[in-house]
Amino acid sequence: MFRVFNMGVGFCVVVSPEGESRVKEIAEEHRFGAWTLGRCVPDEQKRVWLNTRGLVGQGGKFLPADLS
Repeated sequence: MFRVFNMGVGFCVVVSPEGESRVKEIAEEHRFGAWTLGRCVPDEQKRVWLNTRGLVGQGGKFLPADLS
């Protein structure tokens, strides 16, 4: 599903950890919801981890984290 469908994230802003609270304040001032979607961490294999779904993405595919 993650390859085919929009899974609900419409717009992202990437900021340093220090800027996170200010971005949320600005969104609130303009009546938009905002939340922390994730964090960037080094990964030599360039994987995308979706921990809440138990998935790891690499090479255009998502697999269960225990099989990646």
